Amino acid sequence: MKENQKETHMYKVFVNTWNVGGVTPVDDLNMEDLLDTDIDSCDIYVFGSHEHKERQKVHPVKEVNSEEEEEEGDDERKFRCMVSKQMVGIFVSVWVREGLRGHIRHMSMSCVGCGIMGFLGNKLRLEVAEGQTFEGWQEGAIRFSPTYKYYPNSNEYYGSSLGRKGEKRRAPAWCDRILWRGEGLKQTRYSRGESRLSDHRQVRAIFMVKVESLRKSSTSLETFFSSERFDRVEVFLDG
Repeated sequence: MKENQKETHMYKVFVNTWNVGGVTPVDDLNMEDLLDTDIDSCDIYVFGSHEHKERQKVHPVKEVNSEEEEEEGDDERKFRCMVSKQMVGIFVSVWVREGLRGHIRHMSMSCVGCGIMGFLGNKLRLEVAEGQTFEGWQEGAIRFSPTYKYYPNSNEYYGSSLGRKGEKRRAPAWCDRILWRGEGLKQTRYSRGESRLSDHRQVRAIFMVKVESLRKSSTSLETFFSSERFDRVEVFLDG
């Protein structure tokens, strides 16, 4: 792609991961905390939830339906679910601002099974320990408190004291993480949410993504007349 034929766009991407611990979200779930509304709205939202009940999904962004498409409105506030994947206890979805939908093509998604019969176990931890996986992946600096494990509907870590009968002491852990890789990515935020829905706290990250695309021309005829091919034709006629 020649330099004079491309243009650069910057987009803001929100990514979260949340272990909901099999708990169904309440109707008055704090969406401001989930979406981190302290920041400006993003262009793309990627949501990941796990340990949820079968067919339980979290759709925190309003999806545009066919009737709403016909109404005049601000595309900056409308989002479309472009792709989603339901696995055993895991649900991932990608939501894009309506105005960007026409620029996204050739979407694909793949999943990698691990553990017993490709489904159960913790192969991924053994491979990391041996340096055979996540090579080239990065993670932002962790400056938030451990996200696991909490007492239900509480800000108290489970097993943090011996005050409760029959409980063993345990150290809180940062077991909810977001890793990333690729060119043109810059992580600008890495934080946790404070919803008490489950014994985990959600983790969220913001990325600025640099995307290069072909520069648009008003017409194909204009493109021809401004090209080297037309210069050669003009010289030929003059000669």
